[in-house]
Amino acid sequence: MAKKRKTQIAKFIKEIEATAKRLRADVQKRAKAAGLDKKLHQAAAQLEKRAKTAAGHVRKHAADLKKQLAKKKPTRKPARKARTRKKRKK
Repeated sequence: MAKKRKTQIAKFIKEIEATAKRLRADVQKRAKAAGLDKKLHQAAAQLEKRAKTAAGHVRKHAADLKKQLAKKKPTRKPARKARTRKKRKK
């Protein structure tokens, strides 16, 4: 019983994978026919370029912040003056 169920599940998964491949191929064909393929690649390249630029900026600012924190010495409160007793007049 369990073996039959596993084979049914495996068959179902294969069917889904085959359908997904067919759908992907169909979408690619229609995109090429509509001229979207080139535009999508251009948009993806532009997004990738912007992401790299943003990552570079973040890296630069993080390095600058790290340097600033390394330069800055920890602040300490100044030591309090010791109170001296006033001498009594005789």
